[in-house]
Amino acid sequence: MSKLIEVSYTLIEVTSIPLLIVSLVYLLTGYAMISIKIQNLFSVIGLGYGDIMYLHTNIYTRLALVMLGSIHGFSGSIILIHKYSRRKTTRNILRILAAVALLIIIYLVIVAEI
Repeated sequence: MSKLIEVSYTLIEVTSIPLLIVSLVYLLTGYAMISIKIQNLFSVIGLGYGDIMYLHTNIYTRLALVMLGSIHGFSGSIILIHKYSRRKTTRNILRILAAVALLIIIYLVIVAEI
């Protein structure tokens, strides 16, 4: 197994749990902003509407979600490319396309946040 594949598997493992947590926080705080029932669930742990709104609209929450998702998705793409493409030239082209897609996503997020 090549070093790139080993690193990709490691990155997927490392980013999976934090990505799940950040995604759930982002999703649940979004629902809590529009649903009284979910706001009540957050009030049990001591978070009011202002705290919920802060968590959901915080730039660091969005950046964490995008960065973790990008790393996780790019690593998964590398593994799928390695698994399903047979020719070395095709693999290299697909790896470059995956890297370009990753850079475009990161660029768009940075531009949107400025």
